[in-house]
Amino acid sequence: MSLDLRRHVLPAAICLALVGCQEPAQRLNAPPQGHTDRPAESQAFYTYQVDNALMSDMSIADVHFVAHTGELNSLGTTKLARMAKLIATYGGTVRYSTLSKDQTLVDQRLAHVKEFLGTTGIDLTNVDVTVAQAGASHTSAEQISEANQRGMEAAALAGQNAAAAGSAE
Repeated sequence: MSLDLRRHVLPAAICLALVGCQEPAQRLNAPPQGHTDRPAESQAFYTYQVDNALMSDMSIADVHFVAHTGELNSLGTTKLARMAKLIATYGGTVRYSTLSKDQTLVDQRLAHVKEFLGTTGIDLTNVDVTVAQAGASHTSAEQISEANQRGMEAAALAGQNAAAAGSAE
């Protein structure tokens, strides 16, 4: 091995060995699924916020199912498992927001959600699963439509401003 190569390879190897022996950095967020042995210090504070939002919204959507089937995917089972703990105390209506026109598929999904909630051991007498728009019961379709319109108008205005700024240069 040439002297020049040793001069560069040996220090690089030593640096890599030292970096590889470091302790893992403190985790900034929770893992995507399950638990970690290094939870973020702020994680407990967000649990209550997420639960409040979940109880206010109580919705699922097509993304929570395996495509073109009535089966829940891992995202759907995770969300419904957490929702079940809250529903057990308060009851309520789970809203299924869908754009599907296939009524058979929609009925399968509604039945599967109710079946899944039943397997969690909660009393289903105060629980309803229905096709409805996602969002808290105090959010009307008109309010959502107005918000979408304002968002589109703001985006168009931002585009016009960017075009005007580009032409002024």
